[in-house]
Amino acid sequence: YELLDSNRSHLKTILNLAARSGSKVLLCTATSNEQDQPSGFTFLDDYDSKNDNEFKRLRLKANRKFAVGDWPSAAALFEQCIALTGGEANSLFWLGKTYQFMGENERAGKAFRQARNLDGATWRPRAWDAINELFLTFAKDNGIAIVDLDAVSRSISEGGVPGPQQFLDNCHPTFETAIHLGL
Repeated sequence: YELLDSNRSHLKTILNLAARSGSKVLLCTATSNEQDQPSGFTFLDDYDSKNDNEFKRLRLKANRKFAVGDWPSAAALFEQCIALTGGEANSLFWLGKTYQFMGENERAGKAFRQARNLDGATWRPRAWDAINELFLTFAKDNGIAIVDLDAVSRSISEGGVPGPQQFLDNCHPTFETAIHLGL
């Protein structure tokens, strides 16, 4: 929430400076590669560390099932890890990869998005839903034009999940994607 408050404050400062200079402001949401960026092992604040051994046991089994392509078993084990932790970002990411291999793109997208939103690696640029929602709301409340790059990115991505076909790394679009995004 501190990050959201900081962004909100920065947006207000930019808007005030633009108004004083007579400049127009155009905001845009952020988008990122959700398929190629494993999240860190981010646990929720209320995670009970007494579950560490069970979590590690389940993750090892899930990783082994994933490695041999036993997607249904891997998915079930990743889901158990997530249930045990209340939502752990790295397990959510690998659950998304598992769903992709199973051809369940909608479920994969949901898992990738949850992983991205829970990822505690603030040093890594992410298009967190909360940040994009802040920008969309701020633009609406202040009569500012906004381009929803995240929505455009999803519309041109296979299964609606931005991935390596659209990005060079975690946040830099390919030339073709940049054209679609109007950059």
